[in-house]
Amino acid sequence: MASPRSGISIYKCLSPNISTIRHTTSPKTPVRNSLTLEDIFANHKVSPIFNIDSPYKKKIVNEGFLEQHHTVLGNGAFGTVYKAYYKGKKVAAKIIKSNNKGIGSVGMEREAAFLRHMNIIKILNVDEGPVLTLITMELCGNSLQNILEESSITKHQRIHIWQSIAKALKYCHKMGIVHADVKPKNVLMGMDDQPKLADFGSAVFVNDLYIPFDFHGTPGYAAPEVVRGKLPTPLSDIYSLAILAWQMLSRKPPFAGLHTHTILYLTGKGITPIDYTLNDGFQGKYKDLYKKCWNKQCDERLNLLTILKKLKILEINIFKVSF
Repeated sequence: MASPRSGISIYKCLSPNISTIRHTTSPKTPVRNSLTLEDIFANHKVSPIFNIDSPYKKKIVNEGFLEQHHTVLGNGAFGTVYKAYYKGKKVAAKIIKSNNKGIGSVGMEREAAFLRHMNIIKILNVDEGPVLTLITMELCGNSLQNILEESSITKHQRIHIWQSIAKALKYCHKMGIVHADVKPKNVLMGMDDQPKLADFGSAVFVNDLYIPFDFHGTPGYAAPEVVRGKLPTPLSDIYSLAILAWQMLSRKPPFAGLHTHTILYLTGKGITPIDYTLNDGFQGKYKDLYKKCWNKQCDERLNLLTILKKLKILEINIFKVSF
């Protein structure tokens, strides 16, 4: 059983008067050497893709980053992801300010660097300095979030993505890590056409009872028990994966248009997104499956092995219909 959490549950504190207190460290004196930031971009005036080989990356984490020279791939709560060159190849470079609250997530990103699975984004390096932290990752294509905003996806694609992320989570849980922020924005389409789970900044270790209280995840995707102040578990990931499966069908975020506090309140009460107008293309079996995964009672949710077996049956049905 989890130890009592320090701090007050977000679920119990839902109020328009809530204020967020941020603690930041004082910036340290930049380290100087003969290489200037201009040198880093000297050969990239035409293409705004910068080099993060040594000694360039050392200069970036020690002195900072010229933001006017960039190709932005995405923005998160604590960092920005850019396109860069590393050892002659294009990569994704996530840059986090070292005095940012998000620097606490760097430790789990470093742990995730040891994960090796075809459906998990590969983290190549984590470099920390007094000014910035640089996380170098394999370069992927669009996020599932962006894809859903642009167009609908086929039922075969829905099954494939659900299977892929379920396999990624099964591997993570086996390795003792809970992702804790499964959502379409954190699913990237790899250059090998494989969906990949990304961003382990909110991740926690399985059965770790000694981390300080903090909200893990994103409102609308976080499980009811997490909203009420408990630490994320593998079953919390399964809840979030079910919301993702729903969104692949609805193409909109859960509880779209509602205030964050309202979303947290509804989730804490066990209320899930509406889906009665949605046609899943499987005579309701697709919807039945994700509903069994977002049960308010976490111990009644399906496990990943069962989910994968049921998804395989749906996949076989697609094949039979096509012939």
